[in-house]
Amino acid sequence: MESELKFDKDGDGLIENSGYADQTYDGWVVSGASAYCGGLWIAAVCVMCKMARLLDCESVYQRYRDLLERGSAAFDKLLWNGQYYNYDSSGRPFSNSIMSDQCAGQWFLRASGLGEGDFQAFPTEKVRQALRTVFDLNVMQFAGGKMGAVNGMRPEGVPDCSSVQSDEVWVGVVYGLAATMIHEGMVEEGMRAAEGCYRTVWERLGMAFQTPEAYCERGIFRSLAYMRPLSIWAMQLALERRAAQPEGSEAAETVPQSTHTVSSTETVETRLNTGTDSNTVPPKETEPETRNGVPHTDAVPPNSSVQSSDQDLVSSKEGDSCTSAQ
Repeated sequence: MESELKFDKDGDGLIENSGYADQTYDGWVVSGASAYCGGLWIAAVCVMCKMARLLDCESVYQRYRDLLERGSAAFDKLLWNGQYYNYDSSGRPFSNSIMSDQCAGQWFLRASGLGEGDFQAFPTEKVRQALRTVFDLNVMQFAGGKMGAVNGMRPEGVPDCSSVQSDEVWVGVVYGLAATMIHEGMVEEGMRAAEGCYRTVWERLGMAFQTPEAYCERGIFRSLAYMRPLSIWAMQLALERRAAQPEGSEAAETVPQSTHTVSSTETVETRLNTGTDSNTVPPKETEPETRNGVPHTDAVPPNSSVQSSDQDLVSSKEGDSCTSAQ
């Protein structure tokens, strides 16, 4: 942690990115304070405070508490725009894009059993507002709300095409986003976002056991059998954590739904088992074959609601780019 402070160039308690793709989105340039790296940094500082308390090390606690307070204030001042956290603070044309992974720091804290009380780093209502924005735009305005969350979305409701990764869907990121939503009481929205990835990978692309790192709206995919989608287990953790919360606690409450209302007349489990979602009810004959109780699809039936042409279901062999044709 001490070595990372060298990236806090202005001493405000928040690290800055260096003007190139210096993080896991290694094809997506980021400059200055950023929602992704900055949020993860703030979360890590918060965890340092918790560790210092457990070890009864007051000097370390006070040092990182000061960093947390100053860094959180800078994060809010530089990135919050009233609806979500901007991609970065550079002021470039795409710096106000809506990143699906902007609340990764809060996910990290919730998964660690923190994120509220003395160890809260991000204002609850701002986190939930950001997640509602991501759901309304990155999920529901992308591919009819049926392919998960696109990494980057412009405020006007079109994907961010500024890089080869901003207009992709990263399956593991979507499952992490879904887990964050569940932690924050947006259970239906989280399951809807994850359902888009599940149906795309299992039914549209036919990759039940070869989940790719990324795909884009045309169905082009890359990096099969990637490890990031193992974050689906974070959804299980989030569900278990919510179930264990005392009734009436903040962590157990269900927040108001987003602009795009998810149907409350059927459970998510029912939708997954019957092949329906809140917008489409495919005819019975289009339901996927099951093998030992597990949905399996070798080919998409021609009248399926997830029908795609052969041209859409090809992997790019000329490079690692998954950018949609414009």
